[in-house]
Amino acid sequence: MMISMPDKFPLRLASCPSAPLPQQVFLAVVSVAEMLDYQLAQVLRAEDITPAQYNVMRVLRGVMDEGHPCHEIASRLVKQVPDLTRVLDRLEARELISRIRETGDRRVVRVRIKPGGVDILNRLDAAVRALHHEQFSALSESEQKALLDLLHRIGTASEAKS
Repeated sequence: MMISMPDKFPLRLASCPSAPLPQQVFLAVVSVAEMLDYQLAQVLRAEDITPAQYNVMRVLRGVMDEGHPCHEIASRLVKQVPDLTRVLDRLEARELISRIRETGDRRVVRVRIKPGGVDILNRLDAAVRALHHEQFSALSESEQKALLDLLHRIGTASEAKS
């Protein structure tokens, strides 16, 4: 099931051998992340949803009936969405989510996933799991854990500096 990359997304792992090592690492991480995102987008096309829509619905499935205010969704996204309102508009037009203005604070809009949205996520679960398994199959379990630890260290250090 591995999805190959089109020519417009060349993997740039060794494109700057004369660049400083941190720059080479940065380019490699960004290139691989772009490739992984592209492959996920191809899997999501089966249900005609974008990675941004998938990201939002995945967050909402975690709270089901309770839902989240828009600002809470934005804070929980794996990858930030530049125009969350437009993503929500499209999901609502397809009746995959609902938005309800809070009675206590009319400024707050609570977003909930609807059964159709849950159905789409449930249909995608196995394909997404299989994709992730395949994407990281070149690494042993211990290598995957080591990579995860290294990425957490980088993220934590970068977060502390922001």
